[in-house]
Amino acid sequence: MKKLLLISLFASLSLFASTKEVNLTVKGMTCQMCAGTVKDTLMKTEGVKEAKIYLKEGKAVVKTEKDIDVNAVNAKLKSHGYTVEQAK
Repeated sequence: MKKLLLISLFASLSLFASTKEVNLTVKGMTCQMCAGTVKDTLMKTEGVKEAKIYLKEGKAVVKTEKDIDVNAVNAKLKSHGYTVEQAK
């Protein structure tokens, strides 16, 4: 039983270790509804586990399981009037 618990613990830790954080600059957000639209779009992107939107700063922090295609995300958001690029 102890071995099973240790294996489960190590497996769950490896899942957390593989999470990546991507910082994005978002242009065009002016209100809380804008931030909600950006968040909804980001959360629908394959591999995204979490998205935090910082309206005043014009930024988004995305936690992913794998690399995301920022150009594809930008194309999705352009239809809503926003643009994103990876923060420098």
